[in-house]
This record gives sequence, C-alpha cells and structure tokens, in this order.
Amino acid sequence: MKRRWLLIAGLAVMLFGGGIYLWHARAVQIDFAWDYDYAVDPACTATLTTDCVEGFELSDASGVVAVIPNPTNPTGFVTGISTTIFKGPPYGPQTFSLVAVGRDGAGNRLDSNPVTVAPFIRPSRPQNPRLP
Repeated sequence: MKRRWLLIAGLAVMLFGGGIYLWHARAVQIDFAWDYDYAVDPACTATLTTDCVEGFELSDASGVVAVIPNPTNPTGFVTGISTTIFKGPPYGPQTFSLVAVGRDGAGNRLDSNPVTVAPFIRPSRPQNPRLP
C-alpha cells in the first residue's frame, strides 16, 4: 500500500513538473522597449521623493505583468528602456499597456496615461514591440 502511494505521488510530481516545462517551452519571449524624457519628469531618488517618476508598470488584460525600475541615473531623454516577459497560451492579438508610476507633490501615487501596443503573439516566435 505504501509503495502504491509513493508511485502515485511520484507520477503526480512528474505530470505537474512536465506541465510546467511544456508551458514554459511553449511560452513566447516578448521584449518591450520605449523612451522616456526625464527632463520633464525627473526620476525619484533618495532626496527627491515627490513630483518624480519611480518607474514603470507593464500590464495586459490579466493585470500587471512587470514592474520596471528607472534606469541607473536617468537624466534628459533616455532611449531604449526595456523589459522582457514570457507569455504562454492563449496566443493571438494581445494588448499591453505601459504607465509611468510616480509621486505627486504630496507624495501620493500618480500614474501617467497609458501607452498601448497590440502585437499578434505567435507560438515559438519572439516578439519585439516598441511602445511609442
């Protein structure tokens, strides 16, 4: 009896682990890139904690999929800020939104208007959408 339970437990672990492997093997790598002008809205620092940008959030229909910090010492117009996510099924048209997350003069969270991109996700084909 004990041997049967060990066999069932081992089989369950193999099936569950295999399912995770297959999901990741079928996941699509999506590389996002965008630019941001820190001359208009400076990055938050240890001394600048209000009226500043803390970073970015990338979302899809399921919610936030990535939180991206500011680049190191950003000043002026910064190009090529990026992040990578992996997206499994379902494939097809997907809409992603990016917002800059910051703090207002009172220190309250403030999100920018979202910028969106809608790539068509295909299995086993990396995607490289550029956010305007």
